[in-house]
Amino acid sequence: MPVSVTAIVKSQNYKPMKNNINNMIPAAIEAITDSKMAKESGVVNKEYKGYISSMGASIMQAGLLPTIAFFANDENKKADSSKLLDAVLLLINPDYQERQKLINYVIESCKPDNYVENNDEGIGLNNLDQYKLMIMEEEISDALIALKLAIRTFKFSK
Repeated sequence: MPVSVTAIVKSQNYKPMKNNINNMIPAAIEAITDSKMAKESGVVNKEYKGYISSMGASIMQAGLLPTIAFFANDENKKADSSKLLDAVLLLINPDYQERQKLINYVIESCKPDNYVENNDEGIGLNNLDQYKLMIMEEEISDALIALKLAIRTFKFSK
């Protein structure tokens, strides 16, 4: 009887998810404060619990870039959802200069290695390196899990 072998492709920076998330929790607590999700009093708007959960679900349903675009727009929302994007970016790359623009970071990071800038054409989803996009989606999902766990250490507004 033939034996089926499944190959698992791992990136060079891959760490088992549980350890990666555990290691991110202290940084997630700091990111919640630095992104201003938590007020100076240490109180977090209760809406952020829902934003974190729905962002993860939206990534699975709509995709990474449409989800980030949706959360970048704070119109008619009870809390500033762009602060959640700031916190995610602080977790996945604390050295990135344009912290308020997670979508720019994702696009720049997922451009193919051989990408040549052309002013006549913008870069679209089909032009991005799909493998890099998949890795970025995993990193952002891990960051959201760490934020979901870390936010429980704060008090919530009523």
